[in-house]
Amino acid sequence: MIEEGKNISHRFNYEDKAYNDRFISNRASGAAEKIAREMGLQTAREVQQQRLYERRLAHPEMALIKDLAHETLRASGACSVSGFVAAFNKAGAPSGFRSEAYYNKQGAFQGLRFYAGDEKFKASEIDHSLSRRQLEQTLEERLIA
Repeated sequence: MIEEGKNISHRFNYEDKAYNDRFISNRASGAAEKIAREMGLQTAREVQQQRLYERRLAHPEMALIKDLAHETLRASGACSVSGFVAAFNKAGAPSGFRSEAYYNKQGAFQGLRFYAGDEKFKASEIDHSLSRRQLEQTLEERLIA
């Protein structure tokens, strides 16, 4: 008989200790990919990669933005997001490129957007090393050094 108030979820063992389920989403997506391959279907990852490839073909300026962003990171010595954005905007102005940081409602930095004319790109679309986490890590390392 189950005692009142006891959690009977499959996530807990009989001693009320939670099972380690840190990688359950990875296992689930791996199983879904395997089934998709067996059935001759495209996986979500393949569709995502194809769309990114097509977007990069349609927008060659993405490669130029990537190169300029990396050069700006190397040359500017910026130690903050706002410093990087200012340096990138100065370097990118002649080519019509600009960047802006965006923040959530609590004011925490969420990431960068890059613009080439009317086109808008997320930084992680341009290059993974420009994602929020990677950029923060790079800038933080400069502060420490």
